[in-house]
Amino acid sequence: MGIDTPSIQLLCCAKSIGVDFSETMMVGRQTVYAPPDITASILDAIGIPREKTSAILQGQFAEPLFALLGARQVSSVDASDYERATEIHDFNQPLPASLTYRFSVVHDGGTIEHVFNIPQAFKNCMEMVRVGGHFIQVNEANNYMGHGFWQFCPELIYRIFSRENGFQIKAVLLHELNRGIFGTWYKVDDPAVHHCRVELINHTPTYICTIAQRVAD
Repeated sequence: MGIDTPSIQLLCCAKSIGVDFSETMMVGRQTVYAPPDITASILDAIGIPREKTSAILQGQFAEPLFALLGARQVSSVDASDYERATEIHDFNQPLPASLTYRFSVVHDGGTIEHVFNIPQAFKNCMEMVRVGGHFIQVNEANNYMGHGFWQFCPELIYRIFSRENGFQIKAVLLHELNRGIFGTWYKVDDPAVHHCRVELINHTPTYICTIAQRVAD
């Protein structure tokens, strides 16, 4: 798990549309893998000057990145204490009450595709977000067979993060890697709007990225 160049682009996109990072929960304690010069240029584009980005180090944990995005508190949850997460919990199991409805941002940077009980993993992510807060996700879509248990599609994301479940989608994006330094981005519509499947068949490793706001309990 980790935060690479497209992940930082997504986080800055979320910041630019008003997402509140004040109390951030990382699902899996995230490591920054984007090169420092690229990180600085992306953050500079949303008004965070380069002299402030020196604390964000490649190969180090991501708390300084979230602090620059506005986090006053950065927590993390993992199944073991191997990376010294602040909370230890197996996402195959329901959340303890102490973690529910607490966070302004819950960020999954590629963790839940490694959780076998995926309905419970999504439910846990949703329950940690307080009303008005956001879920931000970077997970695998196409061409990652063997990386984790799951590869996700937009239809799944739209049906989970629906009004019926108390959420509103701000953006579902696909990102193709390995096409230039910043890759290729696609904005994905809800298949329900078009009354047909929304498909992408390709040969390139592809992320699915989500920004969804909790609007009701």
